[in-house]
Amino acid sequence: MKNIFLLLVFFLSVEAFAVRDITTSTVVSVYQKDGSDKVFEFESDVIHLCYHRDTPYIYQVVSDTAVEANRKFSLVLAAMMSGKKLGFHDSQVCGEGTRSTVTWVRIIN
Repeated sequence: MKNIFLLLVFFLSVEAFAVRDITTSTVVSVYQKDGSDKVFEFESDVIHLCYHRDTPYIYQVVSDTAVEANRKFSLVLAAMMSGKKLGFHDSQVCGEGTRSTVTWVRIIN
């Protein structure tokens, strides 16, 4: 019985820290810090694991190249400007401060 209980606790804890795909969110703001052409951030209405009660829901997008970062930035900006929903992959890895790291983004029609 103890082994079953431990197995159940293990699977529940793994599920709690699993990555997740956000299927619909609203972009509140998007910005790129000076001096970093491979990283930008956006604020969403979806809470994440790294959230602190006194901060907005900020996600950080880190890309391998500046071209990739610009493409993702354009998608997030287009979603915000057109009032479309944004889908993205929340890795639930806390980046700088209270930011959760995102690997891909897409516009939801």
